[in-house]
Amino acid sequence: MNTQIAVIGLGRFGESLCLELSELGSEVLAIDTDARAVNAISSKVTQAVIADITDERVAEELNLASYHSVIIALSTDIGTSVLATIILKEAGVTNLWVKSSTDLQAKTLRKVGADNIINPEKTVAKRISKQLLSSHIRNSTDIGHGLGLYELSISKDRAGQTLSSLNIPSDILTLALKQRGHLAPAPSDDYQLQPFDVIMLGGPSDILQPFLLKL
Repeated sequence: MNTQIAVIGLGRFGESLCLELSELGSEVLAIDTDARAVNAISSKVTQAVIADITDERVAEELNLASYHSVIIALSTDIGTSVLATIILKEAGVTNLWVKSSTDLQAKTLRKVGADNIINPEKTVAKRISKQLLSSHIRNSTDIGHGLGLYELSISKDRAGQTLSSLNIPSDILTLALKQRGHLAPAPSDDYQLQPFDVIMLGGPSDILQPFLLKL
């Protein structure tokens, strides 16, 4: 059985999230009070419903507590998101993600029960800034507790050098090697780097970032 995920709010972020989740094979329930938004996405998700999540009966009627994850992606004021968070947690939703625009909003939402906070603008800004500061960083993902996953792109001038020549700090794990779209196990220290290689690294972000920026 595919993972069931409910997305509440079909603004630009909510709609994009629904489409991405559907493409990844999830069973997606899309919810919004706007009939036009619901009708526009109905053929692209498992189910689309016109409903007001601040009505306490909706969570029970849709059995949202049984879903693997519920995402509140509302673009309205923080008060609506706070109320929706309280209602969904009281209804038994155990993995609740809530969209936030500021740190203060995030703090408020966590206090009323949000399990995870989403700040799309902040996430995108972090990712782009890292790539702008270093041409070696292809992609990066924060995985919590100060840890991150990074993709290190090997430039032509390093071709033929060994992996050990990068002097990767001991706190950083070499996780895998990507070569032209193919994934391979982590290479040994004497592996000779090739142009277009991508080394996947993981570890504390406060060690990874300075290391990558110095390369």
